[in-house]
Amino acid sequence: DDENEANEQTALLQNDFRRKRNMGGLTRQLPKRGYCLVFNKEAKDDYIVSEEKESLIMTVTKKNEPDKQINLLRRFKSANINYFIHETKDYYLAIISVSDEIALEWLDSVDRSVPIDPVMAIQAGRAGSKEFDLAHHTFCPELDKDDAVEVQGIGTLQKLQPSRWNNIHIPYDTSLEQNIYQQPILNDRLYLNVVYDMLINDAKLGGAQFVFAKTKSLKFCFALNDYSLGDRDGDGQRDTVSLSKIYNAQFFLPSAWFGVDTIEDDTRQGTIDSIREYYGEGIAFYFLFTVHYIRCLYPMLIVGVIWFIAQMATGTIAVRGSMLGVLLAIVWTTVMLEYYARLEARWRFKFGMDSYSDSEIPQPLFHGNYVISPESGMVVETISNWWIYFGKIVFSLSTMLLCMAVVIA
Repeated sequence: DDENEANEQTALLQNDFRRKRNMGGLTRQLPKRGYCLVFNKEAKDDYIVSEEKESLIMTVTKKNEPDKQINLLRRFKSANINYFIHETKDYYLAIISVSDEIALEWLDSVDRSVPIDPVMAIQAGRAGSKEFDLAHHTFCPELDKDDAVEVQGIGTLQKLQPSRWNNIHIPYDTSLEQNIYQQPILNDRLYLNVVYDMLINDAKLGGAQFVFAKTKSLKFCFALNDYSLGDRDGDGQRDTVSLSKIYNAQFFLPSAWFGVDTIEDDTRQGTIDSIREYYGEGIAFYFLFTVHYIRCLYPMLIVGVIWFIAQMATGTIAVRGSMLGVLLAIVWTTVMLEYYARLEARWRFKFGMDSYSDSEIPQPLFHGNYVISPESGMVVETISNWWIYFGKIVFSLSTMLLCMAVVIA
């Protein structure tokens, strides 16, 4: 019996060892989400990377010059970025992450907008002020029994529907009640965005000022998150976004040609939400435009076929009524762009990007003046040169006038 028990114990230890080995050597230390920076150990006659004092030191070697040592992770700790180093045969892996508390503080400092929880926001709005009419005049099934409100001197009015509160984003503030925000506040997409922002931001503004382009020993950068969280359909495999899911069967159905303003039915818009979660807002808006553009081509396809048949029948390109077709194309272009502007505005609201605008983001190589932003009151790095601004205007006008002269000539 003792021998059998010992054999069983040995078998269990072997199975446990095989399981841990198959899961990889970083299973116990690997954070649920973050980034993995992969550094090459050495390049002949160029550099050598070594692990020293809980950091990675790159020694650059040049002929007829003294060796130069660069601490690749020198600003990570001052930026509150956690990391640990793992060595393989050819690479060093730096697994980086940030605590949720630090990430939330960063959200607060940069005034990043996050979605609210409608029910909790309505409840907090009613408790905070009796004059918050939007909260008091919105019907919330979880809080109200009646969907009507009695207004003195007017009578009974129907309350607003709770869908009015959907997709509302407000700047994150650690001093507010945290339950008014949609939970979890730090989803994987937002968390990775915050960590990346902390990684590349200027050191004087609290970032690590890590320059990807200038770190020649850096070979790869991988985003990490929990594998199980990526399996939404429960099939045991990580969900991905492919062209077959974007341009699916429903995409080509006539019933999907209408309702271009909808932002709730994801399948009608080509899984735009999934693209945003996987690739970010920029790529999501690109596919939103392609989906809209292809659908708008459907009626023009019918017009084009009729036009082609008329050309083949008459044996000429300029068939009678060609001007009407040209005018139709002009009207179609205008309508298509105007409808897309309307569609994009609704998706910008859904993504919480109403206040977003393209701006020049200070990079680590950028050297400017530190000022207080009149929009947010934050300390930002900027540059203001009237001569450069004037030169750009003159160059733009001269280019436009040159093009007009070429056309007239």
